[in-house]
Amino acid sequence: MGSQSPPIIYIFEKDNENRLCPTTDLFRAENQLLNYFHENKGSSDFCKAFDAHTDDVHMGGIIIGRLNTLVKNDYSEEKKTMLYGKAYNLRKEYIWNNLNIRVIIWDRILDQLCRPDVITTHESVPESISYELVRATGEGVKLGSI
Repeated sequence: MGSQSPPIIYIFEKDNENRLCPTTDLFRAENQLLNYFHENKGSSDFCKAFDAHTDDVHMGGIIIGRLNTLVKNDYSEEKKTMLYGKAYNLRKEYIWNNLNIRVIIWDRILDQLCRPDVITTHESVPESISYELVRATGEGVKLGSI
């Protein structure tokens, strides 16, 4: 029995030369989270099991992708970083923040397990930068240290 490789799950893919769209995997993850939330918020069994009131049930998050699977396409690394930051921040601002959804990549989970003293937040993180945040702005991409 050999070890299996984890599935390759991309987060965004090419929509056109200057824009990304969510992959089917990200759409499915969002849909699964929305349905689980809706089903459990109204479930008296769920609330009883966790000693909670329906008002106490909130959205959780999505763990998806890796640093090397942020964007599915053959863009340059610089363009991938810029487009990923833009796509991630648009979804975060207009969808995820409004529903209190957090989206994190598996590398951040591994970082936490390996370095519990480091608290990281997944904001558009390029493969070549380990503990820095990349924020898309109208002028391109800016880096800020954690």
